[in-house]
Amino acid sequence: MKKIYKFQLNMGTSFVTLLIGAKILTTHMKQGLVCLWVELDPEVIGSKVRTFDMYGTGHEMPNNNGEYIGTIYTDGGLVFHVYERIIL
Repeated sequence: MKKIYKFQLNMGTSFVTLLIGAKILTTHMKQGLVCLWVELDPEVIGSKVRTFDMYGTGHEMPNNNGEYIGTIYTDGGLVFHVYERIIL
């Protein structure tokens, strides 16, 4: 049976160990922390480290920045965009 879990992301780059088949749902601020919500089956055996990068609006980012996950609006008015880095 699937469940939804929350993981904290750091500003810049975050490495999150997720179970195989985990589906990224969204990302938002919660109590001043950047959080990632993920749907997964906790009974799955096996995990993979996945990489998430955050870029500020107007800041440079690489051409192969990955898959867009969501936009974060901070209490201070800054805006960041979260991407999952696709490593082949």
